[in-house]
Amino acid sequence: MVCGAAGQAAELHQLAESGRLTPETARLCAADHDKQMALNILTDAGVPVTETGPALDGGLAWDYVMATAQQRVVREWERITAVAEALLAAPDFTLTGTQAAQIAGITTA
Repeated sequence: MVCGAAGQAAELHQLAESGRLTPETARLCAADHDKQMALNILTDAGVPVTETGPALDGGLAWDYVMATAQQRVVREWERITAVAEALLAAPDFTLTGTQAAQIAGITTA
């Protein structure tokens, strides 16, 4: 479910890297739609989710999901920005999955 938090985590990271992270800009990064989709998937799968605070028994805390996404973004930032730069330079801002994987240095089978 980290994918439901990854966009927001990447936006926050980019703002922090550029020195523009403030409480106001952080609020603007809220990805409520992505979060709600992830929460719905978890709920439909029978996983109890708390949006703040500790997880219930057998459940998941959204704070944990967000922290995991932030760690992943930090670890993969070079790949994320390489693909983003390629998208900006590509005709129609489009890449295939194979092109994105090659740019990110991910091998596909």
